[in-house]
Amino acid sequence: MPRPVLIMLLVFAGGAVGTLARSIVIMACESAGWSVWVALLIVNSLGAAVLGWFTVTPRTVEVRSLVAVGALASFTTFSGVAVAFVEGIRAGTGLAASMLLVLSIIVGISSAVLGRGLAS
Repeated sequence: MPRPVLIMLLVFAGGAVGTLARSIVIMACESAGWSVWVALLIVNSLGAAVLGWFTVTPRTVEVRSLVAVGALASFTTFSGVAVAFVEGIRAGTGLAASMLLVLSIIVGISSAVLGRGLAS
């Protein structure tokens, strides 16, 4: 199999796993009565921490394609935060929506730093 095809298949497989994992977390949060905003904070902070940890050690292109580009990129979702922010503004909950946006950035960066620290 040509290497570019293998890389694309690894990204595809990782993406399927990451998307499924995100869906499971969001459904679990909704079942617990938590808002989608909490679910977004959980998936993005967890994904950032794992990616921070993952990037400390050199990996092959194949492993990076499967885990970082495929699984973790599809598990996390800044676009979900952006849509939740716009919906919050439209619903008249601009302060809460703004807090979600700011918290997502702060918690995401902090989680990546924590993940890197745990790997060192």
